[in-house]
Amino acid sequence: MRIGAGYLLQETNTFSPVRTRLADFNFCSGAAAVERWQGTRTELGGFLEALSTAGCETVPLFAGWAVTAGSIEAAEFRRMKEMAEEQIRRALPLDGLLLALHGAMCAEGTDDCEGALLEIARGLVGPDCPVVATLDLHANLTARMAAAANALIGYRTYPHVDMFETGLAAGAMLLRAARGEIRPVTAIRKVPMILPAENMQTTHGPMAALRREADALCRADAAVLAASIFGVQPWLDIEEMGCGIAIVTHGDLARGAAAARKLAERFWDLRDEFAVDLLPPDEAIRRALAVSGRPVILAESSDSPTAGSPGDSADLLASLLQLAPQTDAAVWLRDPAAVQQACLGGPGSVFDMPVGGAFDRANRRPVRLRGVVRSLSDGSFRLKGQGNTGATVSMGPTAVIDAGPVAVVISEGAAGMIDPELYRSQGVEPREKKIVVVKSATAFRADYGPFAAAILLVDTPGISSANLRSVPYTRVPRPMYPLDTMPTRREFLLAAPGAFRAGAALRITNPPGGAILNRHDGRAVPGGLEIEVAGECPEAGPVQVNGAATQAQGGKFRARVTLRRRENRIEARQGSRRHAIAVLWDRGSYPRYRLSTDDNIWFLRDIARNGYRSIFDNPYLQFWREMHRKYGTKVHFNIYYETEGFDLTRMPDRYRGEWRGNSDWIRLTFHARANDPDRPYIQAGAEQIREDYRMVTREIERFAGKELLSPVTTVHWGETTREGALALRREGIRIMPGYFQFRNGKPAVSYYLDAARTQYLSGRDYWKDMDADIIFIRHDIVLNTVPLEKIVPHLERIAADPHQSEIMELMIHEQYFYPHYRAYEPDFRQRVERALEWVTKRGYRPVFYSQGFLGAEEERK
Repeated sequence: MRIGAGYLLQETNTFSPVRTRLADFNFCSGAAAVERWQGTRTELGGFLEALSTAGCETVPLFAGWAVTAGSIEAAEFRRMKEMAEEQIRRALPLDGLLLALHGAMCAEGTDDCEGALLEIARGLVGPDCPVVATLDLHANLTARMAAAANALIGYRTYPHVDMFETGLAAGAMLLRAARGEIRPVTAIRKVPMILPAENMQTTHGPMAALRREADALCRADAAVLAASIFGVQPWLDIEEMGCGIAIVTHGDLARGAAAARKLAERFWDLRDEFAVDLLPPDEAIRRALAVSGRPVILAESSDSPTAGSPGDSADLLASLLQLAPQTDAAVWLRDPAAVQQACLGGPGSVFDMPVGGAFDRANRRPVRLRGVVRSLSDGSFRLKGQGNTGATVSMGPTAVIDAGPVAVVISEGAAGMIDPELYRSQGVEPREKKIVVVKSATAFRADYGPFAAAILLVDTPGISSANLRSVPYTRVPRPMYPLDTMPTRREFLLAAPGAFRAGAALRITNPPGGAILNRHDGRAVPGGLEIEVAGECPEAGPVQVNGAATQAQGGKFRARVTLRRRENRIEARQGSRRHAIAVLWDRGSYPRYRLSTDDNIWFLRDIARNGYRSIFDNPYLQFWREMHRKYGTKVHFNIYYETEGFDLTRMPDRYRGEWRGNSDWIRLTFHARANDPDRPYIQAGAEQIREDYRMVTREIERFAGKELLSPVTTVHWGETTREGALALRREGIRIMPGYFQFRNGKPAVSYYLDAARTQYLSGRDYWKDMDADIIFIRHDIVLNTVPLEKIVPHLERIAADPHQSEIMELMIHEQYFYPHYRAYEPDFRQRVERALEWVTKRGYRPVFYSQGFLGAEEERK
C-alpha cells in the first residue's frame, strides 16, 4: 500500500502583531522530510514508524512547523495551499493519507486553514481514500475538518508529550481503514466556552477527569474507535470558536454524535474548575523568595511564544532587578536590537540599554538592563524533553547578559520555553537558580515540574493572557463562557454556539444607528428631510415609529420620518418592546472634497537639515502650494514623530509665522510615532496611542502653532482598538478617515469597527459611532495605488453613486513623491493634478472637516 504522510503545524494567535509567512515554516518535502523528522517524537515520527513497521510504502509529502504567531498572510497561505496540492497530486494514486495538523491555524481571510487543506486533500484523493488527521489538544474543531477527514484524532496529554503516540495511533487506524477492516467516521460537538490553559493539565484536575471519562466510553463501546477532547487555545477571534469533542466510530455517525453529546455535557459541567489564580509580578517575586529550595518557576503565560505572544516582556525582569537584584535568576526575552548591541560589543563587554517591549508596545514597556555580555551564539538547540524530542529549534542570534547573578538570555527570534534546554544550550542551568522565568501556561510542567521547588502563575498583560475577559474578542459567537452570563440549561449550551437569542426582537434595520444622511437619502420638506425607516418585529400588528402608527407585515415594518435637527432620535415601539437609534442630518450638504497625505515626515526632515529661508523651498511643500494656488486645494498632512535618526524635536520653530500664514490651507496632524511597525495600534491600549499622539501634537504646536492642528486624523494603517480610538477622542480627535474595506473576508483599515459597520461604510461616505462620538469617513481614492489613466474612471464610478458622491476623500502617501524611494511613482504630480482637475470641474469644493459640519459651510450659521 502507498500511504501519503504530511506534517504542517502552526497554532495561530489572531491577536498577535507578528504576521506569519511561509518561510517561518521551514518547509521540506519528499525524502528531506523523512530525513529531518524520522526518529523524532513527533506525529510525523509516529506516522513513519507505524507505516515502516507495517511494511507499507510511505510517500512523504511535506513537513513544516512554525512557532505560534499571528495569522498567516493571505498570499502566503495561497502559496501554502498550492504547495500542498502539488505535492499530493504528484504522489497519486494513494491508498491512504495521514496528515499531522494543529487545528488552530488561521490566515488572513481564512479562519479554518486545516479545514481548507483537508478539503484540498479530499478533492485530490477522492471519496474512497481514507484520510486521518491528527490535531493538537488545543485545536479549534470545525465541521469543515470533520466533513473532509474520515478521522480526527487529538493529543491525549497536556503538557503535550504524546505526539509520537498520537501519530502511531493515527497510522494504525489509517492502515485498518485502508485494509477495509473499519470504516471510520467522525462526529463532533462544540461547547460554547473558552478556557485558560493553566488548569488544563491531563495529569490532574478537570481535564484529567474528562479524559478518564472519554477512555471509559471507548472501553464500554467497541464501535467507538477514538474520543478526543479539544480545549481550544483561547486567543482566536473567529466565528466557529469554542471547545469541542470528536468521536470516531466504525461507521456509526449517530452513535458518535450521542457519545460526543455526553462528553460535551460533562465538559460543560466542569467549566468553573478551569478557573486560575494569578499573582502580580511583585507578589510573585516575594512569594518565590519565601519558598525553601530551588528553583521556583514563575510562569508568565501572557507572553508565551507557544501561545502566539512575541516573548518580549521584561515585566518580571523589572521586578527582579528592583526587588531581588542579588538573587540567582534566569530570564529569557526576545529583543533583536538588544542582541545586535551585544554582538557589537562582544563577550566581556559592558551592556547598558533598555530591553523588552520590542513588539507588543500595547502591553510592554522596556526596562534598562546593565550587565556584562557573557556569551553569544546562533541560538540553535535540540529538544531533549518529553515533547517533540529530537526536533531542532532555532531562536536566532542569542546573547546572555549577566546582571549580577541574574542571567538574562536575549534572542532575536521567538522560541517555545517548554524545554529547559533553551536555557541549558546557553550555559544557564535552571536547577541552580532560585527563580526561573518560563513564558508558558502549562506545557513547561512536563520537564520543569520534576525539579521545581514551586510553580507560581504570574499575571501580566499580554496577547495570551489567562484573564480571558480582558481579551478584546469581536468575532467569537456569543454568548460564550466565561465572557457572558450563561443560562445553565444543557440543551441551550450544546446547541450551535451563537444559536441562542434572548427572545424575538424589535429593531430598526435601516438606517442603522449613527448613519449620517444628506439630501440624497430622502425628500426635502419645509424645515427637514423626510426619510424611510425600515425594521423587523416579532409579531404582526401596529408598530409606532416616532409616535406614528405603521402596520407590520411578515415580521417587517416601514415608516416615514422627518429629520429636523443635526442629531435625530428614531424610536420604534410595539407593545412593551422598544428600539431607538440616533442618526445625523448633514443639513448643509453639498459636493466637497478633502485631500490628505499620509506617512509624512521626510519633508520636515529636509527643512530641518537644510535650514531653508522658507518652508516652500522644500520641493514637496512647494508642489502642494502650487496645487493650492491653482485649485484652491486644502492639504491635510498626517505626521510621524520620527524616522531614520530624525524626530520632530529637531524641527526648528523659526518658521512659525510662515506656517500660521498658510493655516487657511494647511493642517498638520498626528499619524503615528513611526512608519514601523505596520499596524502599530491594532492592539494598542489607550496609554500608548495617547503618548504617541501627545508627542507629535506637542511638537507641531511648538514649531508651527495651534492653528495648524486639526481634530481629524488617519491613524497609520487605520487600525486601532476601541480603547485607543477613545483615547484619541479624549485628546480632541473627532473624525477618522479609513478604507473600510474587506480583505480576504476581514475588515481592513477599519479601525475597531466590526464587519457590519465596515460593510456599511464600504458603500457610504460617512458614519458616526454615537457612543464613542467619532465620525468615520471612507477614503474614495488612494492616488498612489491607482494608475494615472484610471483615476478619472475611478472617480466617475464613485460620483455615480449618490450615497458616495457628496464627500470626495482623496489621499496619497508622501514617500511616493521621492525618486530615491523604492516604490517611487514618477507621475506622482500628474496623479494629484488629474484628481484635482476632475473634482474642480465637477463642482466639488475643498474643505477641512473641522469647519462647519464636515466642511458644510451652511452649518456655521
